[in-house]
Amino acid sequence: MATMFPCPDCGGQLRYSIEDKKLKCVSCGSLVDVNEYTPDERINETTLNTNIFTCSTCGGEIQLIDNDGMEFCPFCGNQTVMHEKFSAVGAPKYIIPFSIGNQLIKHNFEKYSNSMHFIPNGLNKEENIEKMVRMYIPYYIYRYKIDTDIKYEGEKDCSTIDYFITDTAEINVKLKVGDVMIPYDASQSFSDTIAANIEPFPINYLQPFNPNYLAGSFVENSSVDLDMYEDDAREYAIEKLAFQALNDDCGYTADADIAKRTVTENIKENLKPTDISGAYFPVYFLTTKFKDRVAYSIVNGANGEIYADVPIDKKKMFISSAITSVIVFILLFLFNNLFNISFKIKGLCGVSAFFSGFIALLGSYFSGKTDKAEKHKDDKGFFISKDIKKTYNYGTMQNAAKLLLSILIVLATSYVAHLELIKMKETYDYSGGILFLIGTVFILLSTLLVGFGNKKVLFYGFAGWMIASLTRLLNYPNDLCYYAALFASFLVILISINEIINEYNRFATHPIPQFFKKGGGIENA
Repeated sequence: MATMFPCPDCGGQLRYSIEDKKLKCVSCGSLVDVNEYTPDERINETTLNTNIFTCSTCGGEIQLIDNDGMEFCPFCGNQTVMHEKFSAVGAPKYIIPFSIGNQLIKHNFEKYSNSMHFIPNGLNKEENIEKMVRMYIPYYIYRYKIDTDIKYEGEKDCSTIDYFITDTAEINVKLKVGDVMIPYDASQSFSDTIAANIEPFPINYLQPFNPNYLAGSFVENSSVDLDMYEDDAREYAIEKLAFQALNDDCGYTADADIAKRTVTENIKENLKPTDISGAYFPVYFLTTKFKDRVAYSIVNGANGEIYADVPIDKKKMFISSAITSVIVFILLFLFNNLFNISFKIKGLCGVSAFFSGFIALLGSYFSGKTDKAEKHKDDKGFFISKDIKKTYNYGTMQNAAKLLLSILIVLATSYVAHLELIKMKETYDYSGGILFLIGTVFILLSTLLVGFGNKKVLFYGFAGWMIASLTRLLNYPNDLCYYAALFASFLVILISINEIINEYNRFATHPIPQFFKKGGGIENA
């Protein structure tokens, strides 16, 4: 198909050059001013008649602006059949052009990824980073205005040799802002959590939409309803304006709660919505397959902020841990022989209970966060519309079963800990007691942190804690039994550590996405 951006000199393909801030011909190298060039009639300030590719695996859609084709899906990373269709899509009102070049972005990302420990092979390799593509993400800009006078009482203290003086005055703030702009992404596939990590985009770079900036880039279509973030945008605008008004206090100090309440109520009454404008914001996008999941690496194309999913390579971590453990063991052995220190079995059980509890706590944290992310509880855009979000099924029966398991663990932990405290009080044997109690608190906290997430790490941590606890409680006939119980607890801890890494890797990556609906309509914004 003929290029939409033909070079006026040779007829070759023009692409937007970030370094030159102009259109540059890939054939002859000619430079053309962005604002003076008129592209093919298929693309203009109001309509984009382009090829749209839909992934047969995840349903993701991507719009090609004068590119050669799609080799893989940018959302799920699969080299799958991309179904092509020709479509007319409305254009937004604004755009923030790319301002940071490919080479600098790739250099910074390589430096960033190399600083990560235990990163899987290939994730930070140059040939993988080279797959990073330029993409424009759709955004809605919710716009407001306000013109109001805000009054609240404040005090200013000063002192002389003889007196301490408090000056009370009415603070009058004139709050007049003609255009408050609050952006939210209009993409189902672009997680709100990821967006928050690379924001803010520099709104002062915003320009009226010019299709020439799209030359050579990918574009994602809007898929979220216009009103999806209206409430969030209004709340954020109120918070932003309240902060501005409270800082304009002329040196006076006000009661924080009263002043904030007065200012916030005034702003709520006088803040007026003016428009919802569509815009394209620039990102560099890279998807890397990691087992049955995907790792996203996304860089803000205007300010350089980086978001990256960084899972752990288990082999690298276990080798490093084994070396560290050997060094620690040798140091403890030398320390023990040098100072003739002996360890009590029950004290070691307390140490085991502590580590089991800590492992349960850490794993439960990751599990709870992963569950929240995979159910999109912090990602409104995934649901596309308010109506879908209201009716979304989070798995009530599964949640009830997981809640019951947590309750049983709490009851069992509380009962065994109660018996342990009674025995310590009767025998005056407190060796390892503090560590045991801390481990117990960790187990109880874990049941809260895990929420409705995967309970596997919590269960393994609880099992290790229970073995250590029963070893402290029961009177075995000889030391061999105690050592066997400790060894069993140690094995459970090793299994738990392996499961923690699995849980962390789930937390640090994303499942293969499934996009169930396309909506939105950035041309309406």
